[in-house]
Amino acid sequence: MGMKKGTNMKKEDLVHLHVLLAQLKRYCVDNEAKGFEKYDALGITPFQIHRSKEDHYDAILVLATDLTNNMPKALEHYKKKRGDTTLNLEIGEYLDI
Repeated sequence: MGMKKGTNMKKEDLVHLHVLLAQLKRYCVDNEAKGFEKYDALGITPFQIHRSKEDHYDAILVLATDLTNNMPKALEHYKKKRGDTTLNLEIGEYLDI
């Protein structure tokens, strides 16, 4: 993939974002979401700070895509588990699409 020109984030910021996204992934997996094979295949975790800035950037892009695809499934499971009938999963309403 590689980084786009103009990506001015520091490596420390990228690693921090990677950590936050990895926590969301854990939430999804804990709520029975699957579909993180592409991210897992990269073999890059946010705790591998010795990896390059580009590696973390690529991992963030893949993980963000996987999360986008899996979040509705995790939220649906959470909704069923809690018996919550008010949780709206229409993502477009929140993203103004």
